[in-house]
This record gives sequence, C-alpha cells and structure tokens, in this order.
Amino acid sequence: MRNLGTGLFGTLLVAGAALTAACSSDTADHDGPEEQAAPGARPRTREQIALSVAACPDCEVLAVAQPSFAETGASAYSAKLLDRRSGQYLSVGFTPDGRRVDVDALLAAEAVAQRARYGALTPRLADRASSVAPETTLRTWFWAEVATEYPPKEDEEATRRFELEHAAKVESATHALAEELRARGIKVISEGGGTPLVEAEVPARKVLALKDLPGLRVAGEIETPSLGATVWPQAMKLSNGSKTGAGSRVCILESGYPDDYSQLSGITQYASATKTPVDSHARFVTGLIRSTAANSLQVAHGAEIVICGYSGSLPSGYAHCENWCSGVGSNVIQMSSGFGYTAGQQLNPSDMQFDYLAKRWPYPTEVVISHNEGSVVRNRGYNEIIVGASDDRGTSTVNDDTIAGFSNWINPPSPRNDRELPHLVAPGTDISAVGLTGSGTSLAAPLVSGVVAAMQGIDSRFKSWPEMSRAAILATAVHHVDGGRLTRLPTTSTPGSAADRKDGVGLLHMRYATSLASTGYWTTPASPGTWLGRHAKTITPASFGSDNRGLDVWNIRTVTSGRVRVVITWDSSVTCNASGTDCTSDTPDADLDLEVRDAAGAVVCTSSSYDNTHEVCDFEASSSGLSYTARATKYNFPAPNTYFSIAWFNYNPSLDDL
Repeated sequence: MRNLGTGLFGTLLVAGAALTAACSSDTADHDGPEEQAAPGARPRTREQIALSVAACPDCEVLAVAQPSFAETGASAYSAKLLDRRSGQYLSVGFTPDGRRVDVDALLAAEAVAQRARYGALTPRLADRASSVAPETTLRTWFWAEVATEYPPKEDEEATRRFELEHAAKVESATHALAEELRARGIKVISEGGGTPLVEAEVPARKVLALKDLPGLRVAGEIETPSLGATVWPQAMKLSNGSKTGAGSRVCILESGYPDDYSQLSGITQYASATKTPVDSHARFVTGLIRSTAANSLQVAHGAEIVICGYSGSLPSGYAHCENWCSGVGSNVIQMSSGFGYTAGQQLNPSDMQFDYLAKRWPYPTEVVISHNEGSVVRNRGYNEIIVGASDDRGTSTVNDDTIAGFSNWINPPSPRNDRELPHLVAPGTDISAVGLTGSGTSLAAPLVSGVVAAMQGIDSRFKSWPEMSRAAILATAVHHVDGGRLTRLPTTSTPGSAADRKDGVGLLHMRYATSLASTGYWTTPASPGTWLGRHAKTITPASFGSDNRGLDVWNIRTVTSGRVRVVITWDSSVTCNASGTDCTSDTPDADLDLEVRDAAGAVVCTSSSYDNTHEVCDFEASSSGLSYTARATKYNFPAPNTYFSIAWFNYNPSLDDL
C-alpha cells in the first residue's frame, strides 16, 4: 500500500485512473454504469461512492478510473478528489460495492500475474504462437533491457557525454540479446542501429520458451504498417506567410518514395540511393509540407526535407527509417502510417521506438496519424503528436467543420483506461496538393508537421524540446469540430462512449501556434503575467514542495474576455531507470496534474488524468486584466526526471478561424 501522507494526494490510499466531474459542469462525465445498491435503494454513481469512501462531503471528484485486471479478475475503481474546503488533493480506491481498497496493490498483483503467464512476451505474441502450427515463422521484435538516466537537456556537455555512453550501452545490450537468440537457433534479421531493437524470424514452437530470455525487456509480433490515406477522390487554403520553417529538417517516413518530383522542392537526402519503391502517397505527404506548385497547399515552404521509404526492407524497414531519420539530425519526423492492434494491446514497437528517440539527440518532434477506420486509434506513443482528421466542408470558415467520418478516435487501452487520443485533428478531407486530391489522416498529419517546422524556424528552442512543440500545438487548438468545448482531462473512463472526444483537444490552428512560437513568449517561472506564453525545462521530484505542488509558478494575465487554455506536457521513457526498478513497458516518467488558480487563490480548473503525458485546462475569463497562476502538481513521480513544458493562450472563441 502506498501512502502519500499529508501532501497533495494525502491521507487516503492511492488509486487508479480516468474521469468525472470537472472545473465546470459541462465537463461532467457519467458515462459509466451506475453501481448496484440495496433492493429499493437508488443506485449510486461511481462519483457518489468515491465521496462516500473518502468521507469528504466537501470534495469534488476530479477523476474516476476503472483499471483492467485481465489476469487476476479483480474489480476496483480509483478516484482523484479535491477538498474545496482545505485545498488538499486526495485519492481513494474502492470496490463496486463501496469498500476501500489499495488499487496500486491490485495493479502490482496484476503485473506479477501477467509476467508469470507471459514473461516478457506480449499477450498477442504468446497467443499467436499457441494458435498456429509449430513450424510457422513469426516475425518478432525484441527490445533489449538497457538501464539509463536522461541528463538535463539544459546541460549540453552532460548531454553529449550521455549520448556517447548510452550508445555504447545500447550496442552492447542489443548485441548480447541478438547472440542469445542466435544461440537458440533463431534467425536474427537486424539488430541495433541506434535503438535497442532486435528483429528475428522465430518458429512458433520456440516462442514461449523465450519469455524469460536474459536481457529481454519485451517482445512482440512484427506487423506491417498500412498507409493512412484511403480515399483518393476543394482544396483547403492554409497560408503561412513568412513562417517558412527555414532551419528545420523534416523527415518524411513513408512506405516508398515520391513517384514524381516535378513539383517537390527542398529535398536534400534519401535513405535509399535508388529511391524505390515509388508511390503517389509519398509525393502527396511530402508536397503538403513543401512544394513548388502554384496555388498548392504547403505549410513550411522553407524547411529542408529528407525522405526514408521503408517498404523495400520490411519487416525491419520502418525501424530502420526511424533510426535513419534521427541519425541524420531530423527535427520533425512525419509518419502517415499506422499499425494493427488486437484487443487489449497498448503499444507497438514503433510507438516505443518513437518514444525512445524523442528523448535522445536531436530530440525530434514526431507526428503520426490516428488512422482511417473510424475506430480505435492505432499509433499510441506517449511522446508523439497523434493526429486525426476533420472535414472543412469546403468552406472558408471553421464554424461548420466536423470530424471526418473515417478518422480513428476511440481511446486505446491503457493501464487505467483514460488516455485521450488523438491529441488533435487537422483538415483531412478533399485536400489538394502537387496534382493530387484526396482524403485521410495521412493528409492531416503533414499539416501539423509543417506547423511544427514553422515554429522551429521562428524559435530554435522548439528543435530541442518536442515537449514544447506538443504543448504549443495543443494550447492553441481551441476550436472544436466534435462535441462541446473541452475544459479538462480526463474526458472519459469508457473508450468509445459519447464522452470519448473524436477531435482530442480541438482543431489545429496554424496562426495561433506560430504566434505562440514568437521568441518573446518564452516565459520563465514567476515572470510578469502574459496572455500567451510557454516554457520548457527538466524537472525532478525535487521540483515539487512537501505539499506536492510544483515550485515553479507561471503567471497569466488576460487581454481579452473569453477563455484561457493551459497545457502541460512531459515524457514517457522506454529504457529502464538506472535503478532497474521499472523495466516492464513504455512508462510515463510521472503522473502530473495541472492546477490553475485565480488572483484570490481559488482553484478555477484542475486536469487530473492518470495515463496521459499531457493535461489541459480550458476555462472562462470574463474580462481582460484578470490574473491567474498555473503550476504542475505531482501525483506520482517514479523516474529520476522528465522533460517538461507548459504553454497557455488567452483567446476569444468568437474569433476562432484558421
């Protein structure tokens, strides 16, 4: 049992993850079933049970979650609460019938049970190996266990030293794992290349025996990625003016290479000398970011473009391309492909590899698609920007925009089932560029990549802080094309329910995002209040006081009536902590929450999800000249540090326009 004492989440037992009542009434989510009560009694909601178990009549329920316990069969909820009277944050775990329980202990028991059954194998791989003929070859990826810590990015000398030392660790661990596989008569396809990834062809009869292989962290079946654009049937105009993206290097990670270069420009490197295979999808995605075509949509017409096509060398092609993109110093990696999933699967090797690369030089911002079946979001990395698609209806205003019917939006499974994906949407219906017109999330993601490149061209700090790119993009995506206005996270603990947002935090807003990128809006803690601002830094558990509130406070001052949005972002780590205490999966470095207070010290908004590496507060500001403070709060911080960013934006909803 983990007791957090009398700090921010004190006095009660720590619990699990998801949602409920919020900063304002329009965020309340009662999408889960009401709990059974005694015969004749009115059923109680999960929120009511949480308040009863917490014995806190003055509390507001911020989040309620129901973790999955597939192995042990346990049933429990967890909740985060705010005592409005004392200002203290509390947490509680409880059973459906209202008994208090230690949800952390239940989750730990679930992890032990799963490890005992599957070892380092994903359940999908283990089940596949048991269901096919013994001699069936399964293309399998293996992630080597590598202990590491990430130095503060602010210390360039320490960062360079880390890169050298870490590269040697990765090479050694990856080679040792590959040798273990070879010693068992397994054909190794590739190893290393910058990440601790080994790919091999394994007879099904040998798979289960590998679950306790020395040096193995996790293993799963390789899946062939599929392209995002599925429909090729009025062009959307998105002018970026002088925001060119000059100085940013964008890597286009595609199945192949462009089939026609006559309207493309700025391409300086190719991963393959033959530039094969070719397809129009690669041309389309590249041309959306930069082209020479007159009147053609392009977002970052000064960015440098490099291209890697993975189809020529599957199954290891996409992994090779991810490493290649990082190795040539790319500041943005754009991937309009997605991977298949089975029920319950959380991350694939591409997610893990992207999360790994985002925390190593050159610290690329990675932009990927949600995919196109109107179903569960496919790409799920914690350190990525995951993009769905909107339909701009062929008009010049965003007020009639809707979610694209094909855009994947259902939240994926997560430990406490409250991840909110996609992060945002961008126009993806009837898009025209470089002689092509089509629809798909494949065409929405490059718009985000181009905006990130444009931001990097304005302030080079965005190149080193993908967390700040994510925060700025999300802080300015304030127009919604699905459902009511987002005010906080979590939105739901029931993926696929009516409360599961199809557009994430909202619609990409290029002009707002590039305005926030102005160097004048880099705002240090305790600086005078501004109407928009951003900052990024390395934080540790010591960045929080004894009450678990962040020591850094950012001041906000409105210049217009309307609303204020505040976003915090941080990272997940794939490699083990130096202590070796966390080597089970791609795990967020911390569970941070967001708190905003007014000038009188009253809490005006909190965002308190469990499984996201971002939190969002969006609240009403009745006039100009109002002052607020924003800070992160610590629910849990098991890692030595994390890379952190905050961004905010005061806006008038009536002026939302691209």
